[in-house]
Amino acid sequence: MSNPDTGEAFYPIILGSDINAYGIARSIYAEYGIYSTIVCSTVLTYCRYTRFIKTKIIEPNIENDDIFVKTLKELAKNHLYRDKKLLLLPCGDGYAKLITKHKDSLKNLFIFPNTDHNTFLKLATKESFYELCQTKNVPYPKTSLCTKETYKNLSIDLSFPLIVKPSNSAMYWQTRFPGKKKVFIANNNTELNLILEAVYNSTYTDPLILQEYIPGDDSNIKEVIV
Repeated sequence: MSNPDTGEAFYPIILGSDINAYGIARSIYAEYGIYSTIVCSTVLTYCRYTRFIKTKIIEPNIENDDIFVKTLKELAKNHLYRDKKLLLLPCGDGYAKLITKHKDSLKNLFIFPNTDHNTFLKLATKESFYELCQTKNVPYPKTSLCTKETYKNLSIDLSFPLIVKPSNSAMYWQTRFPGKKKVFIANNNTELNLILEAVYNSTYTDPLILQEYIPGDDSNIKEVIV
């Protein structure tokens, strides 16, 4: 690791190499003048050439439980800054899940802003997250659930256009199929059926969230659901 050459009491370890990882590394450098280290299975374009990341630890099997813990323990053991706390920042649900799952093994080596594993599981899927919103009276857009067992005979009380998105983002991240998007917009039944067929003909098996589409930026959501 390169010396950050600052008086800050922490050093950032970022899990992942997507645009989120780049954004975090850039923001930390802008605020504190500290370069980051990333740990990932492969270095994506976002983090490949940036000057904000000085060290890249590549482990193709980093999402394997044992290898994840081993890699991070070795990093903590060999890092150069004994006077600095290692701040562990996951970029993605999969990495966040691994941290909460192995919290006891990592908590004496790193600082990380994550809850316990059971709470994480309650919040990690959109299905359970919206159920929690319901119990806490937190407003959210009108929503319906679709499953692999029900999608061919789906009956929903929603108007088009619809947002279609995975309930389980971590599982969806591992899925590959033609036309894959993070979030789909279906303008009619034909488009909806094509999206559902594409998703459920892949390896994704968890529920999908169907939700009323609210155009514009995030500030418009409040106008609709209040």
